Amino acid sequence: MLAMMKIRLVSCLILLFAILLHGMSFAAPVLNIEADFHARNANPFVEVLQVDVNQQLSQIQSNENWQPFDSIEPMQSGNALWLRLQLSNLADFEQKIQLVLANASLKQADWYVVDERERIRRSVAMGSAQINQSEYLQHGQLVMPLSVRANENLSVYLRVIDDGNLIIPLTLLGESDFQQQLFTRQMTTAAVLAVLGSLVVYFFFSYLLMRSPARFWLALAGLSGLLLHLAANGALGQWWQLTQYNHALSIVLLALTLLTLSKVNHTVLQPVPVYWRWVSYSLGGGLLIASILPAHLQLVSSAALTFAILWLQLGLCIALNHGPRRTPNALMALGWLLIAGMASFTLGSYLLGVYPQFAWLWLTPAILVGGLFFIAIALAAYEQASHIHKLRQQQQIIADLSQYQERFLQASEGMYTSSVEGELISINPAAVRIFGFDSEAQMLKEVRHVQELYADATGREQVLHTLRHDKLLLGAEVQIRRRDGSTSWVALTAHLKSQRNKDVIVGSIVDISERKYVGTNIAYLHSHDGLTGLLNRQSLMNRLEQAFDYAQDHHAGLMLLYLNIHNFNAVNQACGVEAGDKLLQQFSQLLHETINPRAVLARLSADHFAIMLEGDLADREEQTRLRLAERIQAFRFTWQNTVFDVQVSLGAAQFDITLRHPSELLTMAETASRQARQKRHFYARFTAESGHIEQILRDYDAVQWVRDALEQQRFELYFQPIQPLKAGQSAICYELLLRLLSPQGDMVSPRQFLPAAERHHMGMQIDLWVIGRYLQWLAENPQHYQMLNFCSINISAQTLEDTGFMRELLNMLEQYQIEGSKLCFEISEGAALINKVALRQFMQRLQRLGCRFALDDFGSAFASHQYLQQLKVNYIKLDQALIEPVLTSAVSSITVSAMCQIAAELQVQTIAEGVENSDTLVALAKLGVDYAQGYAIATPHPLNHEALAQIFSL
Repeated sequence: MLAMMKIRLVSCLILLFAILLHGMSFAAPVLNIEADFHARNANPFVEVLQVDVNQQLSQIQSNENWQPFDSIEPMQSGNALWLRLQLSNLADFEQKIQLVLANASLKQADWYVVDERERIRRSVAMGSAQINQSEYLQHGQLVMPLSVRANENLSVYLRVIDDGNLIIPLTLLGESDFQQQLFTRQMTTAAVLAVLGSLVVYFFFSYLLMRSPARFWLALAGLSGLLLHLAANGALGQWWQLTQYNHALSIVLLALTLLTLSKVNHTVLQPVPVYWRWVSYSLGGGLLIASILPAHLQLVSSAALTFAILWLQLGLCIALNHGPRRTPNALMALGWLLIAGMASFTLGSYLLGVYPQFAWLWLTPAILVGGLFFIAIALAAYEQASHIHKLRQQQQIIADLSQYQERFLQASEGMYTSSVEGELISINPAAVRIFGFDSEAQMLKEVRHVQELYADATGREQVLHTLRHDKLLLGAEVQIRRRDGSTSWVALTAHLKSQRNKDVIVGSIVDISERKYVGTNIAYLHSHDGLTGLLNRQSLMNRLEQAFDYAQDHHAGLMLLYLNIHNFNAVNQACGVEAGDKLLQQFSQLLHETINPRAVLARLSADHFAIMLEGDLADREEQTRLRLAERIQAFRFTWQNTVFDVQVSLGAAQFDITLRHPSELLTMAETASRQARQKRHFYARFTAESGHIEQILRDYDAVQWVRDALEQQRFELYFQPIQPLKAGQSAICYELLLRLLSPQGDMVSPRQFLPAAERHHMGMQIDLWVIGRYLQWLAENPQHYQMLNFCSINISAQTLEDTGFMRELLNMLEQYQIEGSKLCFEISEGAALINKVALRQFMQRLQRLGCRFALDDFGSAFASHQYLQQLKVNYIKLDQALIEPVLTSAVSSITVSAMCQIAAELQVQTIAEGVENSDTLVALAKLGVDYAQGYAIATPHPLNHEALAQIFSL
């Protein structure tokens, strides 16, 4: 009994193992042909085997490694793909069927029909490589007719050799169904030809009539779409014997269809951004290139590019569906949706190895043609909307012309029309007034040619030249001649247009005589000193740079004279600012009358002047110097019965080829002037042996430090507190100071680099850096910004003279959103002497923004109280020379007390500078000083949170 159980157990295990082995192999089901058989997709019943290309049918039949057909990947080189389909006729009669392969572009497709006894009943060689296969090629399909006897089993073997993706859609059709499919294909093709042919003819001939580029592109799209349908059905390949190139031809036609439809899409959706246009055309170009790729790359690359083009165009339709043309855009989007959806479904099915069934033979082209139809309707709707828009524009133009005529007559600006030849056609009353005529009729009658209205003989020619070149002239400043012969300035705007097949000039004129006069004055003031009328420092430096370059290039003569009035401050002290101004004006006139007219004369600062001699004038420098000496020694300045001898020192410096910069020449002349003053001589000439060349070299070292510090951010901001002296007062106030980190790592005081920097015109660059860095720091520290009362910042004389500083300052205040009330600008009395008119304008503009001003070094010059009345500052900073002897000198105490009383009457607060000890601090508080600054309070500290917290006990 036990032995029998063991035998049965072993038998069961063997049977189970056999079942498992059988389950691991693949056996395709047999395709049964019933008595009422119509049609069936054969691919699920196909098994495949990829073997060496040289293996024969007999070897294939005995091979047991058949696999399901579930991939379209290209076969390996040197292999062939065998397909096996097993058929079984279940009917009691013979049935005629058709086995259809819907891909005629396969290179080689060999059919073998084998009966149950392994006999080859029929074999047929097909494929694009075969020359004579017309009897098996129908509408792009390879058709294998079969006759299956009653209750017979057949095996159909298909041997495929091809380079591309293995797209092998197989369908088994009954005879009647096959004929019905052929009929459906023919009718579908005929319908597509009729619809697309009509569309092509209509839009092409309408393009010839309307000259609408979009209609031409749509006609071309219809033509390429028609040919694409024929190519997809194999008709073109069959007609032209190009079956093997059918895939490449289809891709080319697809690319042309999509490119032309994209052009239509861009027209309807306009404006389409340029970069999206280029993307569309690049994808279309890529699709054309895909047609020449190797066969195994064509399908995937063309499918990917087709997807991209279709969905890009649909995305543009959706994204740009706005504005007055929403209906055409929506119709265009619907058309692209139909095309993109159906094309994506069809291509995706082939890529997945799933082939559409019989119903799709007519549904697919119907949907695609329907999408094209909606695009055509969208174009028509777009053109209709454009036509309506143009009609409205024309109506608006007519209305505008009526308004123009009314405005033409009532306009405040002059308006005119003239022919290119010079005939004055029309003129409005405003233009009549500008030209000084009594009426339009009078002006049209008296002006025989427009040229008569131009003050400059070449003025009209310049206007015509611009109009012929650009068709438009905007705001050209033109000098005109009025009826009475006087001249004035107008701003002329004109354009050239065609009117009744004749070019005319339509223009407008605005009288700008007053603005022109003001503008000329502004330009003059920018380059000249407002008090004396001489060139200012910046203008002299511009001239000096030009002369310096010319002298270097041509070895020409160049000499610079530097003059300084020694006792100018004495005149200011004794007689006031008005007397000082008068002295400067008279001295300037004396210089102007003495020197050669070709010499360049400039006022550099308060009492400093320069004369530049070029060429032969430099060679005759001695004659100029002697004339100056004679005239200046004889000059006496008289003010209200007081006579002053004017003491002047003159320094001269001659150009040398070794000089590196024009500023060196100016520094040399200034050095010679100081040398003459020290030696109580009228004249001194700079030489290398005079011992001052070392000073100039030191200057240039300092200037280089400054340039490096600006570029490498080696400036450091420091602050020194300003303490209120009134009992119970407390405020966060300080003066902003600057330090420079030298290349050796030492902290350099401003006294070591600022004078040299200002002599080389770098004062404004430094001031802008200081202000910009501080405003940025305030913006980054909002808590300190809120607590700050004011910060005092020094401004150099050069900065005040430069008109560009105000623009930069206003930009920085706006950029960092800093209130002007947080800033106080310190101006030295020396700077105030330069140009009081410009300084007052500068101060007034910033005071309107809330900025404050302090007059620095008050008491160091001689006319301090007059400047105090004229400049309207908020603070005066008492000079350290007044503060130091307060404890020991009764005169100093009385002077300080008097200045405080005057300041209080003018509602100006006082700040004492250089307070060195606490006793002086107490004494100043008793004398009425409002604030104090100095080492007695705190030494300068780096600007940071820790130092601020320590000083102000935050």
